[in-house]
Amino acid sequence: MQSSNFMHVLLMLLWCGMAAADSLSELPAAWQGRIEALPEVDISGAEPAARKAMTDARMGVNGLLTDADVEAPALADRFGELGNLYQIYDIHTLAETAYANARSLEPENFRWAYFAAYLALSDGRIPQAVPRFQQAAELNPGYAPVQLRLGQCWYEQNRLVQAVPALEAAAKVPEIRGGALYLLGQIDLQERRYEQAIARFQQILEMEPEAWEVLLADVKHS
Repeated sequence: MQSSNFMHVLLMLLWCGMAAADSLSELPAAWQGRIEALPEVDISGAEPAARKAMTDARMGVNGLLTDADVEAPALADRFGELGNLYQIYDIHTLAETAYANARSLEPENFRWAYFAAYLALSDGRIPQAVPRFQQAAELNPGYAPVQLRLGQCWYEQNRLVQAVPALEAAAKVPEIRGGALYLLGQIDLQERRYEQAIARFQQILEMEPEAWEVLLADVKHS
């Protein structure tokens, strides 16, 4: 009899777990049309710590989706966290959807625009990255790395007229000065302003002496 009761409880727990998992892949009626579903994917090949992190984060979202009193910013935070993990562990399709949901729930939050932009940039989807970074810049004009990333995007698109002022603004910030100077130096090489490129690279070497091999190769290939 005890064995029978135990099996019954175990089956109920398993059923509840499946139902909770389904709330994100099959959205509750209250959220349909407001956010996008995130299908479950096979993460059995991931490291145990990664599996646990993604599973726990997904369960956190599931719990809020079934909470009638949940507020949009709280749910956006959980989607943002889940998107971060999917991005870290290279499940970028789901990361894209998670960030899109966070942006839909809390469109004025700078983080969601920036995370979505950086994901697009890292995937090489520059046309999508640019307007997202621009939105991020509007939401938080004082966050200098946005200018660096916008400059990088425009450099990749060969839109140098837009890239240069963004990179020059970024080069004024010590924490990101090296990255901005590197891209400005690349533009100088393209435009055959060799002395200016060398001057920029010398500034980089003053900050990062170990970068000389990369910079030397760039100069040789110009």
